[in-house]
Amino acid sequence: QRASRCSWAGQLQEMLARRYKGRLAVHVAAKPATSLSWSVSMIPTLVPRDSDIVVVDYVQNDDRPALEDLHDSTPLDVQASVATERFLRKLKDYFDGSGSRSGGGGGGGGGKNRKSNGGGRKRPLPVVLFFLSYPPPGFSTTPAFRNMWRSKEKSRRMRQIMWDHHLNYAQVLHHYGVPYVTLQSILWAAGPDEMPTPAGLWKSELHGGHVDKHPGWPVHRACADA
Repeated sequence: QRASRCSWAGQLQEMLARRYKGRLAVHVAAKPATSLSWSVSMIPTLVPRDSDIVVVDYVQNDDRPALEDLHDSTPLDVQASVATERFLRKLKDYFDGSGSRSGGGGGGGGGKNRKSNGGGRKRPLPVVLFFLSYPPPGFSTTPAFRNMWRSKEKSRRMRQIMWDHHLNYAQVLHHYGVPYVTLQSILWAAGPDEMPTPAGLWKSELHGGHVDKHPGWPVHRACADA
């Protein structure tokens, strides 16, 4: 309960509740330490069948960045792309009726049940939007990872890898015609060189102000505002 309220999705839920005075239902499916790959098999318990809009964001827990990225970023690139396609195909099967019928949980707005309208037609599929937030600079808290940021060349390369991470989702989303929003385009319009290295928003309130894989309240607030 506390984790979902502290997440950007939980904050967005509260913001929309205040603005629309109960006229809009938002179901928060944020779960700690979960990834897009994990969510594929969990769709029936995460997404209500009467959803009109489904917003997806697992970037913060999709295992990037890592020191291995400096040598070969391909494994994590492919992992994100494959998970994105699996999720989209599974979600479509679920709403088409070929997936599991079990209900509960989910990320999206409310609406009427997806039933035939008398003419044999189902309600349209919900709008799916991927919110591609930004990989936390301190995902790995090992001394080696922290020291990496002191190298001008290594930190430059890592910032570029983190900046480009959204492309692994975007290439699949483009193929299926699914819209997406990238957080870094809002925060750092001039490109990766403008990004903190790593500092700013990603200072953790839980670990003495150090950069950490669990960003503080301001990061979640920035995502909700975006």
